[in-house]
Order: sequence, then C-alpha cells, then structure tokens
Amino acid sequence: MLDESNLTLICENEKQIIGFTIGRVLMKQPASTPDNGVWMQAVYNKLLEGIAPDYTTFCEIYNLWIEPSYRRKAIASKLKQALESYMSEMWVNLIFTRTEKENTPVIKLNQKLKYTILKQNILLEHICFLKKL
Repeated sequence: MLDESNLTLICENEKQIIGFTIGRVLMKQPASTPDNGVWMQAVYNKLLEGIAPDYTTFCEIYNLWIEPSYRRKAIASKLKQALESYMSEMWVNLIFTRTEKENTPVIKLNQKLKYTILKQNILLEHICFLKKL
C-alpha cells in the first residue's frame, strides 16, 4: 500500500510558470506486504532493501520541468533544493528520483546535488538516484 502525499513547487516569472517539481512522500513496506496492484511498491521496496528499514518514509521526486528558455539558470537546482529542505523539515531524510539514461542534463544535475546512482535499468531504461539528507 502506498502512503502518498504530494507536494508541488512552482517557479514563476511575471505570472508565467517557468518551472516546477512534484514530489510525494511514500513509505517503504515490508517485503511480505501485498502490493495491491500497485507495481511501484514492489520496485521501491527492492530499491531500498538494505538501505532503509521497513516503514521508513521517503520522498520520490517524480516530475521536474523547466521552460526551455529558462534552462541553465539554476532554477532546477533551486527547486530540488527547496523540496529537499521542506522534506528535511518534515523529518523525511531520503529522496529518491529517476531519469532516462540518455537524459544527461538531469543526470549531471542529480550528481551536482550529491545524489548517488542507486540502480540502473531497474525501471525500463531509467537510472535511479538516492540522496540522504
């Protein structure tokens, strides 16, 4: 069962949305917990095996978008850091995210922000990252 709570952070410039990120708080479940048809629960449990004990809450950043004309201006970094700061205040100290393996700008962004590569290719053609706050 997913314990889910979403958070969206938006960056605006003169009433125009120029970027946003969306994260959700989830909970690692024991391996014996049925997935109830939510296939991602089994994936999260597997990814966090040996890293976090059962019932640990973590944040999944599952969307990050910046208007193309505003890219390369540190907006994505600031959005992710603001989400990390908020999660830390909420006692959530693990951040999980993923991107396509050919998305070099996001891979470099995650590495710059001290995310470590957790697994590759577990989710189709994605690279999974984890950061401990």
